[in-house]
Amino acid sequence: MSYRIDPCIPLFDEVRRIGIEQVRDAVALLDEGRLKRDGGAHDARKRFKRLRGLLRLVADAAPDFRRCEEERVKDIAVSLSVIRDATAIVEAIDRLAREADGPQAIDHLMALRRGLLARRDRIVRKEGSLDATIDRAMEGLRLVEKAFEDVSLPEAPDEAAALLAKGTENTYRRACKALRKVARKGRDEDFHELRKSVKYHEMHLQLLAGIWPAALKGRWKEAERLGERLGELHDIPVLAQTIAGEKIGGRADRKFVRRLLLAKREELAAECLKKTRVLFKAPAEEVARDIAIHYVLAVALKHVARKCAAVSG
Repeated sequence: MSYRIDPCIPLFDEVRRIGIEQVRDAVALLDEGRLKRDGGAHDARKRFKRLRGLLRLVADAAPDFRRCEEERVKDIAVSLSVIRDATAIVEAIDRLAREADGPQAIDHLMALRRGLLARRDRIVRKEGSLDATIDRAMEGLRLVEKAFEDVSLPEAPDEAAALLAKGTENTYRRACKALRKVARKGRDEDFHELRKSVKYHEMHLQLLAGIWPAALKGRWKEAERLGERLGELHDIPVLAQTIAGEKIGGRADRKFVRRLLLAKREELAAECLKKTRVLFKAPAEEVARDIAIHYVLAVALKHVARKCAAVSG
């Protein structure tokens, strides 16, 4: 099955199915990833984010459920983040190296990469065996699965449509608020908040793409690409602070890469700001209204199609 709500199936059943699938996928990925340097957290983190996106979409119908389970999923992710974050910094250097212009840039970047790899290995040794951490994470995920099995959500199409519209609108409004703050201040932490809102909007579009494929699939892909670029932008200050704070590499290496990172940040910030303004130009209430209308229409059309198929069969 997929991370997408089928409008022909009651919303309660679809939310339960999707939530349980994401939990079980995360458990399997963590178990399979025990021998990896990050314990499989790299592969499982997408499921954690998807779970939180799903919880936010239906938050208004079950606020206590959303709050409790989102906090639980967040804590699980944090418990696995130390080694994963150290690996992510190496990946950020690798992206810069792929875009580097000339052998001098490559030499400086590779010197820093060696230092960051050594740093990651030290963190792995310090953390010790990941088995206990993974076991605790899997226990927590089983509690999340049980919560999805027990949750109650509206099934009537008009109530489900209102719930989905509200969840989408809330995230959309947060993204618009974050965008205004980025436009005013443009600090790293402002872009980080914008990134989180864009990622949740992307997940909501993915969940809802089946109700209005002509409009939502394309928008989902745009949000996905923007989220990736905002992620690259977020990595720049983290990388810069790590290199400077822990004196990774030689002084000349750090000086060269600092200039490179400043230029890259300016380029990415301008690009992300422009694309976010385009993506979130429509009023939030208009977006919510369209979601509600198309969900109800999709439910009705699916039922008509099924009846026609039954008659012709």
